[in-house]
Amino acid sequence: MAQINQWNGGLNTRVDSSMIAVNEGVTYLNVDNSRVTLSPVKADTLVLSSVKDYCYKFEGTLIQSDNYRNYVEFQEKIYYSDSIGRPQKSNDGITWYNLGITKPSNTLTIATSGSSTMVGTYQYCYTYFNDNDGTESQPNTFSSELIVSSQGVQVSGITASTDTQVTNIKLYRLGGSLTEMSLVVTLSNTTQSYLDILGDDVIDGTVLTSYSYAPALTALKYLTEYNVMFFGAIGDKLYFSDVAFVNYWSELNFIDFDAPITGIGSTPNGLLVFTKYKVYVVVGTDPTTLAKYFLNGNQGCVEHKTIKFTINTLSWVSPDGVCMSDGNAIQVVTRDKLGRLEYSSIKDCSVFDDVYYLVLNDRTLCLDNRYVPCFRELDITPTSMFVYEDVLYYVQSGNLYSLGTSSSNKTFTFESGKLSDFNVTSGVSTSLTSIKNYKDIYIWASGDITITFYIDGSSVGSFVLVEGFNDIKLPQNKRTGYYMSYSVTGTGTINEIEYKLEGRQNGR
Repeated sequence: MAQINQWNGGLNTRVDSSMIAVNEGVTYLNVDNSRVTLSPVKADTLVLSSVKDYCYKFEGTLIQSDNYRNYVEFQEKIYYSDSIGRPQKSNDGITWYNLGITKPSNTLTIATSGSSTMVGTYQYCYTYFNDNDGTESQPNTFSSELIVSSQGVQVSGITASTDTQVTNIKLYRLGGSLTEMSLVVTLSNTTQSYLDILGDDVIDGTVLTSYSYAPALTALKYLTEYNVMFFGAIGDKLYFSDVAFVNYWSELNFIDFDAPITGIGSTPNGLLVFTKYKVYVVVGTDPTTLAKYFLNGNQGCVEHKTIKFTINTLSWVSPDGVCMSDGNAIQVVTRDKLGRLEYSSIKDCSVFDDVYYLVLNDRTLCLDNRYVPCFRELDITPTSMFVYEDVLYYVQSGNLYSLGTSSSNKTFTFESGKLSDFNVTSGVSTSLTSIKNYKDIYIWASGDITITFYIDGSSVGSFVLVEGFNDIKLPQNKRTGYYMSYSVTGTGTINEIEYKLEGRQNGR
């Protein structure tokens, strides 16, 4: 007599199916492992039709795009990079601005005009300024020097910025008693000239500090926050912002790697930087202390979009499969149950309630860490996924769905391993070489369930289960073999399967 009343082991395809536990399956599609019984997950709810392939929600606003974007929420703002244009920022997900401000491209023309208390040799420059968040651009090239003796200075060539985030222009000068570029006046963002007659002792005098405040580079990839800094990559270079000032990206703020960077992820023990076959860890609290160290030469990353943080560790996909690390040792978590996995295409990835969802061409592979870690699959192939207010959403075929929020069930499919007899302690089948007679099968079930039994891999009958107790007898001429297996499909639940088997008898 053998009894099965747990199906929470998940997917196991690496070893021969005679060696997997009875609570595991070689097919484990749309099965709810959290219920222990053999049950389906809840169906999904259609939220909105006719949406773009790539969606994300921020502050109640659904953000849609034709291209994949890498979003970062930081200090009540939303940021993204798309590997194409300049990284963007927004307060509401509706109005977007460049991450940083491009400096003025021209050089000012200056000439003496009128009278003033200014005496000395002067130069001028100007910057663009965003009064809403304090972002300032680098200055333009300094003007030529002008000798002034109790005269004013006519400054020409001040040119308005076309960047919509720019609210003002700041005009600076150097010379006379001023040993550093100092603020003369803050102007409106319009093309204009300015007559400067202010003495050195009455100007605003704020010293220019934005020399290195370059904007984030065009085509920056993999925008990631770590230690209150933003990081991104282009080719084999890792770029980073100033600390706490993520709008500012000095041209000198980068670290070289020996191959193109394929992904970036933050952990409690450092920033992991990936090439296809290697992993490095970058540590430090500011641009002056950042340093890289080699971590692993076998488990790089194939797609940045697979890098997600869950349960104090980072998960990603390497050429071998799904990996996890907290910034120290790396574990290939798919190796034991699924073997070596090589993915030709990955659509998107997300983490919700300690479940890692990896969207492939024909299915979604789930690493479920909620209880006993296991793998399962869903029959969805979204182009994008995101979490908002404790709900996981996904886009498929132009429609937006919320995952598992329906009151109805999905149709699930489960296929067992080879059941000959099994060790009660380990739950693994044994005695595969002994012929047996699979005599009686008892099942307690509810809802819509169809079960098919196989003896030595050949189907011996399919049965539609009734509510409650089911007594199934296999055909007399087909019940003998070395092992039995079964497959189940439907929207109902199986609570228990019990089967009787007899060993070799009468010389058989």
